[in-house]
Amino acid sequence: MSRNWGDLGLLFLHDLEALLLINDTGDPLFNCCTVQNELAEIEIKFVESQLKTENVEQTESKSLAYFNVTAAYETQSHLLTALSWLCAAVRHSPPSEVALSSTRIAAVPKPEDDGHIITICLSELELLPLTQSCWYPIFRHCVIADGFPIRDRINGEGLKPSFQDMFLMSRSLMFVEFDGGFVVDGLLSVLISIRELQDDDALQ
Repeated sequence: MSRNWGDLGLLFLHDLEALLLINDTGDPLFNCCTVQNELAEIEIKFVESQLKTENVEQTESKSLAYFNVTAAYETQSHLLTALSWLCAAVRHSPPSEVALSSTRIAAVPKPEDDGHIITICLSELELLPLTQSCWYPIFRHCVIADGFPIRDRINGEGLKPSFQDMFLMSRSLMFVEFDGGFVVDGLLSVLISIRELQDDDALQ
């Protein structure tokens, strides 16, 4: 968030974290939290809504998040992109395969005035074949946020996780000396650095 959206992304995460903490200790049906800096004022509300199902005698409980942002248009646009990415990325894939996750954005007229409410809804997951990439089996029940820009790379290919995350995902236990260097030895895999990517500040 901070790499792509700077202080605005940090402000949004701070507000969301504060609201989640309140939700753990307060009324689970309705909570509100507001933060602000020189860029924007963000108010978030969590509401538990009862929605009618096809069977009129039954209702379905659904959690909704309302965001009220006071900021310049460009800042609101950046925040909308950040929120869309977060909704798409922090999501569980019921099947064990990796899936593409995206969102739909629409402007809905407000009944009380001439304004609009911008809604963000999750699109259906698009499953990806496990044979498409060698790293898919590592991420069971995970998703890839689709339709969002990624940072440019000069030489790197594939994923670019942190070394700590790679260490955890491979269930590594120790470093083992091999051929004048070190490899990361795991329970089911071995991490071997092939080359140093100085332009990308990474290892392949």
